[in-house]
Amino acid sequence: MPDNPEKLYAMSINDDTFIHFTLKERADKIIDSGILQMNPPYEKFGGDAIYAISTTYGQLVSGVQTTHLKSDEEIVALAFETTTIPKVGFAEEVVWERNVPLSNAKIMDKESGEQMVQSSSEKISESAHVLYYQSEVSELQETIDQYYSNWKIYL
Repeated sequence: MPDNPEKLYAMSINDDTFIHFTLKERADKIIDSGILQMNPPYEKFGGDAIYAISTTYGQLVSGVQTTHLKSDEEIVALAFETTTIPKVGFAEEVVWERNVPLSNAKIMDKESGEQMVQSSSEKISESAHVLYYQSEVSELQETIDQYYSNWKIYL
């Protein structure tokens, strides 16, 4: 994940759907709770965050999205929407550092989730960052002015 992005994009969280790859048993528990949890009641794979892929600009990257799932159990895709703003989005993953309440969540086979990502409508470079906002881009501008004043925004 680059620290100094080539480009910075802004996007409404309401305009995206995400894919989270996980084990089938866990997907059922996630659907039941309605939340992707930072501290789930089972062993967590990967880093100390919640990761998913944007279906708007996401890209499948070998070795990123599913290789950490060390199990013989079936891997599935969990498609969802949320209003919880992530820390940042990258081509290969979107990162939240808090619980993510889900809406319109559904479990699908891994291949269907991969197809949703592969058919994303926008292509961004691996070094680009995507920052999300709730409804008005002006909500994001203050954060950008304060923390990222030397970056350009491409809307």
